[in-house]
Amino acid sequence: MIDFDVQLTHPAIRDIREISEDAHSRIIDGIIGLRQDPFPFPPLKKKLKGFAFPLYRLRVADYRILYRIDKTTVTILRVVDRKDLEKPIKHLNR
Repeated sequence: MIDFDVQLTHPAIRDIREISEDAHSRIIDGIIGLRQDPFPFPPLKKKLKGFAFPLYRLRVADYRILYRIDKTTVTILRVVDRKDLEKPIKHLNR
């Protein structure tokens, strides 16, 4: 099995820095897990519909990791609290 490269966007890095320490290690573990298997498998991973490019969501505790897959690269776009998910998704849809 191939290990995927993982890249984080600047908004994703900023999001991770703002997360509480309790959830921080779980978020990092989730991102590391995407290196081995980024493809969706419900209920934790899901492909989101209605986007110009394939967008995926990984559920980690009360946070959602929004990412896309390009060949062997996983790009983390945002890491947001589930309560605040609507605004970043609308922004990504532009």
